[in-house]
This record gives sequence, C-alpha cells and structure tokens, in this order.
Amino acid sequence: MSDAATELTKAEQNEIDSAAEIAEQTGDPAGDVRRWLLETHHGTLCTLSVKRDLEGYPFGSVVPFAIDAQGRPFILIADIAAHTANLRKNPRGTLFIHDPHASGDPQSSWRVSVMGQFNRTLPKGSDSRHLETANVIDDAEYADLHARYVERVPAAESYVKQHNFDYWRMEEVHKARYIAGFGRICWIQGEKILRDPLGGGLDEAAAPAIEHMNEDHANNMIEMCTGLYGFTPDSAEMIALDASGFQIQTTNPQRHLFFGFGKEIDAEALRVAVIDVLRRARNQTEKVRAE
Repeated sequence: MSDAATELTKAEQNEIDSAAEIAEQTGDPAGDVRRWLLETHHGTLCTLSVKRDLEGYPFGSVVPFAIDAQGRPFILIADIAAHTANLRKNPRGTLFIHDPHASGDPQSSWRVSVMGQFNRTLPKGSDSRHLETANVIDDAEYADLHARYVERVPAAESYVKQHNFDYWRMEEVHKARYIAGFGRICWIQGEKILRDPLGGGLDEAAAPAIEHMNEDHANNMIEMCTGLYGFTPDSAEMIALDASGFQIQTTNPQRHLFFGFGKEIDAEALRVAVIDVLRRARNQTEKVRAE
C-alpha cells in the first residue's frame, strides 16, 4: 500500500485531534488507564508470531496479568507457550483490556491497548537456562511480583513450583491507545500511565503506618489472611506498603502475600483503604462460615 493511500485527509486529522482534545478536557486519560489496569485482571495479549507459516502475523490470546508497584503489567507464561517463543524473538507486545461490565454495544464503553516491550524476569540465583537474556531482579522484588500475581491467580503458586513457567514484565511501556466511549480517544505516552509507588505523601506516611499496623493490628492482619487467602497463620507482619496495596509476611505457614487496594491511593486515603481490605476479609470469612 502506498504512502498516499494511508495518508489522512485534513478533515480526518482534525477529527482525531478533536477526539484527543475532548478526552483530555473531560477527564484524566492516564489516570483512567492506571485505574483500569488495577481493576481488570485479564486481557488479550498480542505478540508477533514466529510460527513458520504465520511469521509476522499478530497472535492474540487471553491471559491473566498483574501490575507491579510502578504500574507495569506482567504475565506468567510457560516456556512452551506460543507467546514465549514470539517474545524471545521480538519483545514487542500489546495488552488489550476492556470494560468487563459493559453491556449492549461493546464499543460504547472503555477499552485500552497498552504497548511495550516484555522481558523475562528472573530472581538472582536462578538456575534457568535463560538467565543471560533475562531481566534479573533481587529476591525481594521477585517475591513482590509473585505475591501480586498470586493474589489475582491463586493457582500460580503451583505453576511456578511444578512447571516451567516464568514471569514476563512489560519493562518499557511505550504508549497506550485510550478509548473511553464515543469521541473520547487519544494516545498516551507510556511514562504517564506509570506511578510513583510512594507518591501522594506515602513516602512519609508508609513507614509510620507499617509500624502502627505491626504494633497494634497484628490480629487484624491475621484476619485478612484468613478471609482473603483461606488460611490462618500464627503471625503476620506488614513489610511494605505502596499506592496500590501492601505486603504481609506470615509464619507457620511462611507466606509472602499481597493485599491490593483495587485502586490507587494517597496518604490521605490510606487508613480507609486498609480498613476496606479488612472489611472485605471479614465479609469473605462470614460468607464461608454461612456455606
């Protein structure tokens, strides 16, 4: 196809520019994308096929995903998966998500395509044969990623232990295509949909909050484990906290857990967000008892 055939008319370009201007004026597109990535737990991953008779064609399938502290999506896929083969040759991919509660015309609600480059992510000390080409992170960061993913996909605990699965994270978030209904459409630079994990005053509020929880609310954190993870440990200690949730380390059994807020919060909203996690845990415990 010639360049002339793909060029936009002035009227078409004006329409695109107008839609982007409306999107910016009537909301916060980058903030919407950050929120949708926290609220949505699966999407369609598209990579470029390396299959001999389909090389270069876009290949898409449904995948669960999680979000790291900075807002970067990551997935857990088997070494034999088609996406793994595709990403090993070309790390570019797109994660498409849409409104899971939409009814009627699916184009009347929101959807977004997040585009970037994925890298296999391994912990230091891994004996993986892919170590040289992977992004190697420290054990604490890897434990955080794993806990975030297991919160959304509990079965992932067994995948990692028993099968040849690895995490692939979108290390470089390039751009996002934002559509929030008719006429609200724009491109967003990747850095705008990332977050400062300790922004909004959390850089000062996190440490005192963690200390307070460990000193005064250890039993409440045990309740959270019981309600949201289905086991009751001997003890629970909060070890980290950021704008999207907090981490708890338990003993007997020893587990590293993530409790998401389901939204992005600041220091002012922190207390209510933690109480909401406890409320959800208690509601789930009561539901199980009633069954």
